[in-house]
This record gives sequence, structure tokens and C-alpha cells, in this order.
Amino acid sequence: MKKNVLSLLSLVLALAMLLVSCGPSQQAPQESAQPSGEPSQGIEGEPAAYDRKTAEGTFTFASDEEPTTLEPTQEKLITGWTIASAIYDNILAMDPETGEIYGVLAESFAYTDDYTLEIKMRDNVYFSNGVKATSDDILFTLERLAVSSRFSTNYECVDFENTYCPDEQTIVIKFNSIYAPFLSYFAHPAAALESRAYFEEAGEDGYARNPVGTGPYVLKEWISGDRVVLTRNENYWGEAPALDEITVRFILESTTRMIEYETGGVDAIYNLSGEDIDRMNAGEIGNSVLYTLQGENVSVLEMYKGYEPLQDKNVRLSIAHAVDWAALVETVYGSAGTLADSILPPDCLYYKSIGTYEYDPDLSRQLLEEAGYGSGLNLVLTVGTADSYVRAATIIQAMLSQIGINVEIQSLSSTEITDRYLNNTVQLFIGGQGGSADPGTF
Repeated sequence: MKKNVLSLLSLVLALAMLLVSCGPSQQAPQESAQPSGEPSQGIEGEPAAYDRKTAEGTFTFASDEEPTTLEPTQEKLITGWTIASAIYDNILAMDPETGEIYGVLAESFAYTDDYTLEIKMRDNVYFSNGVKATSDDILFTLERLAVSSRFSTNYECVDFENTYCPDEQTIVIKFNSIYAPFLSYFAHPAAALESRAYFEEAGEDGYARNPVGTGPYVLKEWISGDRVVLTRNENYWGEAPALDEITVRFILESTTRMIEYETGGVDAIYNLSGEDIDRMNAGEIGNSVLYTLQGENVSVLEMYKGYEPLQDKNVRLSIAHAVDWAALVETVYGSAGTLADSILPPDCLYYKSIGTYEYDPDLSRQLLEEAGYGSGLNLVLTVGTADSYVRAATIIQAMLSQIGINVEIQSLSSTEITDRYLNNTVQLFIGGQGGSADPGTF
């Protein structure tokens, strides 16, 4: 039975996704640095058998978050883009291994000069409501990206006044400045093709909750707090999808997700905890395949220099040396995590190792004393709701308390975090950078 992995994106430096194997009983494969559907040599022992409860011809996937919208240009969460990748198609996409940009809905694309990009799209593409997709929809997608709270800065280079569509299949994008990573951003899942006509009919809220796209699936239902269900798109321009139905269940807590997987309630889970990856590699989870992929993201602890105590370099250095980063990565991510030694991941162009901060609490106390905060300091650490980020925040909180810094953790939704970030009201923040092999995205 064919199983389609919707997306392989990552948080720190590696992602793991666990899929049930529908073949004979087998030993758990070892973790690989590249995706692979073939189980490798297992280890001795008989893991518990998997008792599948989902229907044949369907795929049920457990996510650690619920999307805020199914309009990809306005979404901020990986789950939203993962679901959207089944409902929509991109104009361009990036090969995750080579970083090469290739056309999906684009039949061809080329820069005719430094300030002009011409894209010709396929002429057999229809949205799921039966309306033909045209180059004007590419222009509309660019316009939506230009007003996105997350991506607008990446499209300030577009000269919309002089961008035009000479025919229904061609768009000529003009630029007001040379911007090297534009193709990488336009190949991001957020840049999926949207319908101008349907948006004008349904409005922003209608599009967000009941979208139309050109992808292989359509939205059947979205039950808030529970699941999204997708079914085949009968108007799909490409090869018919293998599955009749895809269900994405929202199970935020990692232990609950794993229990649901092991008891057969879902066919796959995304973003495993380090402990569960280690269990998988130890052969404790039967009839399963572990997919891993070297990620293009680096997770970081950001310090806002606009907040007075953090303007002092010694305070920032004190925090950096107060955390045992290697122990944090091992505790939170296990064998799936790699300690970052650069602002770029190892597979990224121009990567250079600059080392890590040595764990030295005594030096941290000395630096804090020199900065005038020897009697203590109070800080707020803002994080999202992802289990790995919350766990990392808890470890940082405990380690900083040992040098006299009291940390309050505030776990917020992506919308709340964006508002706080844009209004410069964060102090400490755990987040990710990147998402592409192009260093311009960092």
C-alpha cells in the first residue's frame, strides 16, 4: 500500500516522522540522515504488533498543532502548510536535497534581465471549483504575500505597478531591486497558487476556512480542535492521488500522539520526541518506518536588545554561558537533534562552524555581577505551544535560575507571538530561522 508523506519540514536540525508499515511484521529500521521507505537491518527482540484501526484507502496523520488558516499566504504554522500542500500547488518548488528550484504549475521560468522574471504556467490547470487557473492568479498570490504579516518583507522587491500578465498563461514580474533569494521564497509552501475570483466571492474568512486550490485534494471538513479531512479533487490536473481520504488530527501533546499511534488510531505522527525516536531505533515500536531528514532550520534563543538589561553584552554572554546547550539538545531531541555551531545549518551554502558557548555557570555569575545585576534579574521567555519548545524553555528556566536570573515562561499562539514580536515586546524568545538551503532565507 502506498503511503504519501505530506511534508518533511523540521524544527532544529532533524525531523522525524513515524509511519506504520502495512507489510509483514518487521523490525524497526535505524534512523537515517535521508528519507527512506525501506527498513534497514533491525535488532533482536520482538516489538509489539501494530493494530491498525484506520480504514483502507485512507491516511490518518497526527499533528502537534492546528492551523490558524488554510490560506497558505497568510499562515504561520508548518501544519497549515502541510495540509495546504495537498489542497494547493505551488508555482515553483525547491528540491529539499539539492536546493534546485523547479516548476510545478510553472511550465517555464527565467530571468530576462536582473529586474525581470517571466513565468509561463501550464494551460490545463483548474481550481477544485472548476475555474481555470490563469497568470492573474499568480499575480493575486503575489499580492496576498505582499500583505502577509510573516512574508511581506520578502516581496517588497516586487514592482507591482509594472508587473503584468500579457496573456492568461504568462506573468512578467518586475523588481524594484535585485533580491537574490526571491525564487527560494516563491518556492516556499506559503506561495501556493490562490484564486482571485474565489477570494473575491468568499472573502478572507471564507477562503481561510473553506479554500479552493489546484492540488490533488479538497477540504471535506474542518472541525476546530479536532481534525481536518481531505478527499480527492476530481478536477485535479495531474496524476490521480493514491488515497481516497486524508485526515489530519490535532493532538498537541507528544505522549498522547505516541499512544494514539501505537494503539492504531493514526497511521503516522510528525515531530517525534527524542525519547520516542530512541525507542524506535531500539526496536521497541513494531511494524513502523522512521523517516528522518536533515533540516534546513536552526532553532535559537533570541534576546531583544531593545530591553534595557539585554542591551548589556555581559548580560547576554551570561545567559549564553549559563545554559548547557549540549545537554538541552540531548534531553529535548535525543538522537534527532544536533547542537548548532552556526546561524546556518551544515547543508546550507556558506555554512561555517563558529563553535558554541561553553557551559560555565561561574563565568555567568561573574558577567552578571559586572553588568550590575549580581542581586538577580527577572526576564520573560516567550515560546510557542510546540512541545519541544516548551520543554527547551523549561530547561533554560531551570539553568538560568542557578545564576540568579528568574525566568517567566509564556507559551503563546503564533498570532500572539507575531503581535508581540512586531511590537518589540519580547525579551527572550525561542524560535526557528531558515527553512531553505538558500542562506538568504536566514
